[in-house]
Amino acid sequence: MINTKIPQNGRKDKEEEARRQALAIAKAMLSGEDQQEEGQKYKGRVLDPEYPIPVGRRLAVLVGFNEAAVLQQIHYWLTVAEEKGNNYRDGHYWTYNSLRSWMDQFPWWGKNTLVRIFKNLEEKGYLIVGNYNKYPPDRTKWYRINYEKLKTLMDTPFTQNGYTHLPKMGKCHLPKMGTPIPKISLPNNSSKSTKIGLGSIPEKRGCSIPFKTFKSSLKEQNSEAIMAIEYFVKAYEMIKRESHPKLKRETWEEILDNILYVEAEHNKTFDLSLEDIKEMTKHYFAKGDYYQENCNFSIAHFNSPGIKRVNFWEAA
Repeated sequence: MINTKIPQNGRKDKEEEARRQALAIAKAMLSGEDQQEEGQKYKGRVLDPEYPIPVGRRLAVLVGFNEAAVLQQIHYWLTVAEEKGNNYRDGHYWTYNSLRSWMDQFPWWGKNTLVRIFKNLEEKGYLIVGNYNKYPPDRTKWYRINYEKLKTLMDTPFTQNGYTHLPKMGKCHLPKMGTPIPKISLPNNSSKSTKIGLGSIPEKRGCSIPFKTFKSSLKEQNSEAIMAIEYFVKAYEMIKRESHPKLKRETWEEILDNILYVEAEHNKTFDLSLEDIKEMTKHYFAKGDYYQENCNFSIAHFNSPGIKRVNFWEAA
């Protein structure tokens, strides 16, 4: 017979752990005594500086779980920046990262979802945006958290149905670290789908297919990346007076993943917008005589790291 009786010591340990957790939760939920604290003193109670993405339940309820997770991660980098004395501008610490880097930190979200979360936090005033980039073409956003606004939100009367009213905007202070997050401008007709997924794929994996066939197999056909590829392909066919070369599906997929990024220097990645790709495409074909004679001018060549880097700086 299996003995299911819990040893007395084990039961006490579990009860003690449960008691500690209950006390911790109760302490976190009691905010009345902290209403007079300044934003800077309060920030540590709103966001945990020790771990990258622990999300407080109250904050998640008030701003949304996704938004709370992003705020926590940004707070982590701001704390690192403050400890190291990095990225101090205009009386505040800031953090920045390329969109690709943010996606690496939140791999469970698609790009459109992540962009939408950041935009939501900016519009509601929880994130303050700055631009301290060294190079004019770099539109990476620098962020700091509006801790005073978060404090006001956390102090708002709260019930099971939510908070009673939205607080007014306030000003605040805080930190940064990483590598820049450029401005991603989504086209008006872009879909709100969070991922670019594949639909039915009738072709064999190794077959070369035209862009039109590749695009038709995608569930999301109006993303900024698709529009950027489509612009290049149309420019190619208009200038070269011939169809764009067919490429293997895996090549199209790789281009789709990378078209809106460029490794500019020292492994620093910049994000590109649709307008950036248009300008780089024009420059690419205008400067065609300078490339090797056997170049086929396909988007695979245009998207190669070295060529893309040169185009990025020259077209800026």
